[in-house]
Amino acid sequence: PDNLEVGFLLDTGCMIWYAENAQDLFDMILAGFTVAEQPDVHVPVITVVDGFFVSHTREAVMLPPDDIALPPYNPYKAPMPVIDAEVPPGRFLRDPFVMKSNYISYATHASWQWEVRSAIERSRPYAKHYLRGLIEEFGDPSAELVFVACGTAAAQAKEAVRLLEEEGIRARVVKLKTIRPFPIEELKQAVKGAKYIFVPEFNVVGWLEREVRRYLYGHSEAEVIGAPRVAGGMTMPAEVIVKEVLKLTGKEVKHVI
Repeated sequence: PDNLEVGFLLDTGCMIWYAENAQDLFDMILAGFTVAEQPDVHVPVITVVDGFFVSHTREAVMLPPDDIALPPYNPYKAPMPVIDAEVPPGRFLRDPFVMKSNYISYATHASWQWEVRSAIERSRPYAKHYLRGLIEEFGDPSAELVFVACGTAAAQAKEAVRLLEEEGIRARVVKLKTIRPFPIEELKQAVKGAKYIFVPEFNVVGWLEREVRRYLYGHSEAEVIGAPRVAGGMTMPAEVIVKEVLKLTGKEVKHVI
């Protein structure tokens, strides 16, 4: 997989949820309809899944009972009426004199940019409820070495934790279920006591590392390391993650890559 395109979606005004496996994806699709259609949210949700590792694999998935259904969508509870020539801000644009006013057009555009971001923030409690938390933790809670990852990278980091145990190194994983809204407070709490934070990614630019640095700035003294990174559809064996950790600690790399 290569999730470079997720970096392009960060500021589109959509919720972004990241599935680790087929069960996550199935659950997020159902939850996504419910959350996106809340009157105080009402913005699209993108459910991200890594290609091949998840999309081309077979996995058992727990299905909900046949007698349940998603809540019906009520269009009359939309956060604002449909924009047409009689309803602001569309009404403003009908007047040719006003339409030529850059101030009005800029103000209209700016207001929507702020609104979609506010809507994403308002989705936070709903996402937290339906996804059973915005993050998931795995490994030794007291470990000073932390992997912050999402999707398949989180799955590989979990396996790396098991391999590191054989090297006498304690580690843990903080899996991010949502990128927008970003689990800011949850991440700050999860990395307390961390000395090193590795951010493994399936892209070359390190968009998740940038997000982690952005939200931990001034809140954590841990060293953030954007590694390993693979791109172009390459795989990331757990041994590659272990190799990065062992290089940092100065230990001999025993695993053959």
